[in-house]
Amino acid sequence: MNTLISTAYLLLFVLSSSYCDYPLTTKEVPLYIRQSWINVTEPHRTPCICETKVKPTSAYKSMMFTEIPNDPCLKCYYKCLSIKLNLMEATTGNFVEKEFLRQIEGVTPEIFKRCNEKLKCEVDLCKKCFGMYLCIVHSVLVPKSHPPIDKYH
Repeated sequence: MNTLISTAYLLLFVLSSSYCDYPLTTKEVPLYIRQSWINVTEPHRTPCICETKVKPTSAYKSMMFTEIPNDPCLKCYYKCLSIKLNLMEATTGNFVEKEFLRQIEGVTPEIFKRCNEKLKCEVDLCKKCFGMYLCIVHSVLVPKSHPPIDKYH
């Protein structure tokens, strides 16, 4: 019985040691893309925060760190940004592909078409703009870079 327990512990130790060298892969939007989004929206951030009553920290963190709470004010914040950046026609609620490709880092014609197609039936413009943002985020995710593992320290 003791041999069985000792063998089980040894096996558990060997397996856990070998897997510790390979951290779980998480994904992120590359920093240069997030910084570009912050820069392009900067002139409209304060007016859209005032208009939508979103918490300024939520607005910033949602874009810079992709920390995205389920907040109706945040959804309308993305609508405000979309209209002010001419990413959406305010009268029709249609997205403007040319402006997405010109202004929003990481968006390709394929990403725009796929995300636009997913949201074409959404009538709530706040939800539609927020959905477009989420779709773009998920489309530009890459494996998160980790510092190299030093096995000897």
